[in-house]
Order: sequence, then structure tokens, then C-alpha cells
Amino acid sequence: SIFRFYGGELESWEEMAEEEIRKSNYGGFSGYEEHKNRNRADEVAGKFFKIVAGRLHDLLKENDFDLLLLGGPRQHVDGLHAAIHPDLDQRLAGTFTVDPATTTPANVAEYCEELAAAHDQGHEEALVERLFDTARSGGLAVLGLHRVLEAANQKAVDRVIIQAGRTSPGNQCSACSWLVDHDVASCPACGEDMRKVPDLLDALSDVVRASGGSVSNVLAETPLAEDEVGALLRYAVRVTV
Repeated sequence: SIFRFYGGELESWEEMAEEEIRKSNYGGFSGYEEHKNRNRADEVAGKFFKIVAGRLHDLLKENDFDLLLLGGPRQHVDGLHAAIHPDLDQRLAGTFTVDPATTTPANVAEYCEELAAAHDQGHEEALVERLFDTARSGGLAVLGLHRVLEAANQKAVDRVIIQAGRTSPGNQCSACSWLVDHDVASCPACGEDMRKVPDLLDALSDVVRASGGSVSNVLAETPLAEDEVGALLRYAVRVTV
């Protein structure tokens, strides 16, 4: 079975028949028959894994899902993993071993939730590590709210990375959306009136998206917790302190 896990809910996506697959050790009346039957079972299983892998690749092209998890008897998981397309392998977030005859949808959903959370945490930690490494080496990255705001105002932010759960008040231009982290009556860029915003990080996210950048919220506890926000840049910018 192919399931879809979205928003914490597991739903059946597609059923695929396994009518020819048998245990790899079923046999006949002699060692020769057992060997022949085992080879036949392995051949049938291999063909089935290729069919499933092909269908998964079709679903990826049709729906472009983010993560792939493989579960089942270990031998089947390994066989299917070996057959999947490289595009699917790049999305593989984990595997788990279950007996299809005894497991329940609730068990599968629990495995999916745990593996997806672990993958997300690992992805977040890797992203923050990249941010800090780039900033410390003098590359295209900045740390801290003030520096990130200045980069966003210059439309230089490719990806803003925000520690989840943080808020910070500030001001935004009502005309050009310029952002500042201090009180000022007139916009430094266009001279129009500034208005107070309760959460600069929300306003920052909107400004970054409007300029073609992306926003990543980090749930895991990482070194970003101290700076609260950082950004990977498209090009170098001049930042005032």
C-alpha cells in the first residue's frame, strides 16, 4: 500500500497487488526445488519492487511530495530502496520495519510522524550550521535582526531563517514597506510615515517573500536561538551598526 501523510493525518493513496510475491524460503521436495523456487521468488519480488518504484516516481512527478518513507518487512524495504529512482532517494527521510499482517494505520502514522520530525530537525540543524559557517567566513550571510532587516530592505535576502516562537516589535513604512527595529517618524528610504508593527519577524517574512526570497522557521533548539534570525543573501550588502 502507498499512504500519504499530511498535516498529521495518514490516508491511503494507492493499493498495489502483491499476488505473486511469496516468502523467499518456500520450497519443494528437494534442495534443488527449494533453490529453484527461491530464485523464482526473488525474481518476482525484484520485478514487483521495480513496479512499485516506478509508480512512486510517477506520483512524485504528478504531486511533487517532499519526503518519502519506506516501511514493511526489512527484506522488502531494502529491495524497494534499491529499486527507487535517484529523485526519490533524495527525498528518502527514513525507513521502518513492520509486519503488514499485524500493523495498524495508527502504528504507521506514528512511525511517519517520528521519522518526519527527526528529518526536519536534522534539516534545520544543517541549515543553521550552513548559515553560521557562511557568516563566520565572511560569505553571503548575516546574523541578528538589525543586519537581516537592512539586507531585506535592500532586497538581498535569498532565505531568511527564523527561530520559531520569537517576536520583536518595530516600525514599517506604510508606503515602501521599509523595516526598522527602532522608533522613527519618517521612512529613511522614501520619507513617508512609519507605522508600528507588533512583530517585525512577521513583517520581515512578508517583505522577503515579496522580493522572491524564502522563509524557514526553525523549531529545533540551535545556536540561532541567541541571534533569533539570520539570512542567506543573494549578494553582498552594506550594513550599518
